[in-house]
Amino acid sequence: MGPLTAVIMFFAAISSAFWYLRYEEMEREQESVRRDVESAQQQLRLRLIERQEQMMRLARDAANGDMGVISFATRAVLGQLVGCAAARSGQLFGALFTKLSPLSPG
Repeated sequence: MGPLTAVIMFFAAISSAFWYLRYEEMEREQESVRRDVESAQQQLRLRLIERQEQMMRLARDAANGDMGVISFATRAVLGQLVGCAAARSGQLFGALFTKLSPLSPG
């Protein structure tokens, strides 16, 4: 009966160690995802602030009469093109994040 008890205790210890290490690994992965999301949010906030500043400059210049209609249209279109490029890069990041997320079905 003694050897059987020793084998069961050994199995319990190995199983506990395995589950503990798996739990720690999952925690590290979740922390990594949290850091990545925080970084992405920070980058997005920065881009939004930059876009807001561009729009405010454009509106101020238009209100002051510092630019003509063609200049306004040119700056607005260029701003849209930059915004579209940023949106596409954000879509790529979102697709990559979804693919790498531990919660994604794929």
